[in-house]
Amino acid sequence: MTSNLASSYSVTGGVYKARERIHRRMADRRLLAIPASCRRVAACNPN
Repeated sequence: MTSNLASSYSVTGGVYKARERIHRRMADRRLLAIPASCRRVAACNPN
């Protein structure tokens, strides 16, 4: 049973890493979509 648990942990870890990579790519695209001038000025932040 312990071997099954170990394999399931490694699989979920791999899935988590893949999701994290996708999330980072989406965040990078959002940052790239913002004009460079808005990145420096805090008042330009919609939040």
